[in-house]
Amino acid sequence: MNADQAKGLIDLAVSQGLLALEAGLLVPLFAVDDVTVPLGFRPGSADLQPPDPEQALIDRIAAATGWDEREVAARANRIVSGEFGGALRPQAALVLLARRHGVAFEDLLALLREELQRE
Repeated sequence: MNADQAKGLIDLAVSQGLLALEAGLLVPLFAVDDVTVPLGFRPGSADLQPPDPEQALIDRIAAATGWDEREVAARANRIVSGEFGGALRPQAALVLLARRHGVAFEDLLALLREELQRE
């Protein structure tokens, strides 16, 4: 990992609320003791990319309901077309679906909003 990649990883961790810069030092904002790093772990290029909040929410809903990803997407599409006549974004439909099934989504809202603004 070169210096630019390391900076990118730190910036990503700060933007996700995992690290904070205090008095010139990086400080973890999570319980470090709860994390196990496998021996020989090296971050790859995928670790340098921000997570896809839509996919993360699909994964959470699938895990909570026992549906596969296609079923989650199909149900979200039915919300868009059946309940809102097509006047709802897929991300919002996923949030509604998550709420209906008691799946946490609040931590993804900021990323979902950013995604919508890029469209």
